[in-house]
Amino acid sequence: MLIIDEVHAYDPYMIELLEKLLAAHARQGGSAILLSATVPATTRAKLLSAFQRGLGVDAPISPDARYPLATQVTGDVVETHACATREQVKRRVDCSPHQRG
Repeated sequence: MLIIDEVHAYDPYMIELLEKLLAAHARQGGSAILLSATVPATTRAKLLSAFQRGLGVDAPISPDARYPLATQVTGDVVETHACATREQVKRRVDCSPHQRG
C-alpha cells in the first residue's frame, strides 16, 4: 500500500516522479491512496492515467467537479463518489454582483 498526502502541493517535477512511481507500483500489483484537499483536475487525470498505465489499461477518465470527491480505480473502471461535508464546516458565499454607488 502506497499512501501519499498533500498531492496538490507538488510541483511539476514531483508530479512527473509520482506518475512514474504510480505506474511502476500498479505494474507490481500495488494499491495506492492519494490525498489532497484541492488537487487540480488536470493533475488528478494525470495521476489516474499513470496508475492505469501501470495496470495495462487505457480507459477514459471523465472529469468530475464535485467536492469533496473520492475516486477509485479498479482495472479499467473509474468510479467517483461525492463525499458528504460535515454540517459544522459547510459555508455559503454569495457571489452575486453588486452595484457601486
